[in-house]
Amino acid sequence: MAFILTFFIGFNPSLIYYSTYLLADHLLAVLTTLSWIFTIRFSKNFHKRKKNYIDLIFIGIFSGLAIVTKPIAILAIFPIVLSIILTNGISYKMVRYIIVLFIINFSFHLLWEKYKEYNNPALKFELIDHTEFSINMIAIRAGLIDYGQGTPLYDHLVERNLLETAKKFNIQLSYTMDTDPDFREFYNSLSWSIKNDKKFAIKIIQNAPIKLFVAAISNWHAFFTKRCFSPRDGSFPYMPEIIRYIYNVSYELLYRPLLAILLISSFIILWKKKFLTLLYSSGGLILYASLTIAILTPHGGEFPRYRVWVEYIIFFCALFPIGIFMEFYSRKLYTLVGKLILKS
Repeated sequence: MAFILTFFIGFNPSLIYYSTYLLADHLLAVLTTLSWIFTIRFSKNFHKRKKNYIDLIFIGIFSGLAIVTKPIAILAIFPIVLSIILTNGISYKMVRYIIVLFIINFSFHLLWEKYKEYNNPALKFELIDHTEFSINMIAIRAGLIDYGQGTPLYDHLVERNLLETAKKFNIQLSYTMDTDPDFREFYNSLSWSIKNDKKFAIKIIQNAPIKLFVAAISNWHAFFTKRCFSPRDGSFPYMPEIIRYIYNVSYELLYRPLLAILLISSFIILWKKKFLTLLYSSGGLILYASLTIAILTPHGGEFPRYRVWVEYIIFFCALFPIGIFMEFYSRKLYTLVGKLILKS
């Protein structure tokens, strides 16, 4: 069953669709998955053997490399550490392990920053770098435009007679949180430099931080309900059309509506069967990734790509109930066949 379901994970359309692009998300997904695997190994063997520091070192290495791959993973070590503590409890030995883990993990980030500083002293890093675009787009989608008065983005909208249009936007809660078509048109009318107006982002943070957070987090559930990107027409040369159709439809159904249902079922099964190492490590990383992506992504249309980060872990959890179900009934079938053979 594990072998079959592993193929199902590997043929995930989002992974195949983006395999034609050179994206950091794929490498981030591999590194995060490896740190997750070694977290499970470390927690599982914590009380069984003395020499489990090798797993600990690998957790630190892979999670550290994930940070320098994409900065969004900089705090991913915390759900990992929390899962280890919840599974094995806190002790003097555990504290020592956690300190070592933090040192290994953050050393990659510190060394990389020092390397950049040494080779390019003029390079300056600000906390708002690379997030102003998301802040601005979320603020506009939520109708918070008036909080950014006196900034280049606001003045640009006034000059282009787009201010009244921007004021009408308001995030409407829905199952999929699909982007408003009017917002897409509005979005495409703005230049990249205007979209990344730092002054507007700073004003929004200063004047409406809570409203901005509520608007951003309203997208969170759509992380689990957005469908994947399917391979386009002409992909998979010589494949019969019926197979392509079955492939696309089956994965679309898995993503919507089954993904959220299967994940909840999986976590319930893991809790009842006391598979706490799997539950805490998987749930923690999925929760961290989904929340950070929801908060830092301008709109839910970006979720299918950014979700690749934890898609291996998501698929494992989603398919876990199916694997349990298939294994249970396959054993029943084998027992029935065995009895029939013995009778004959």
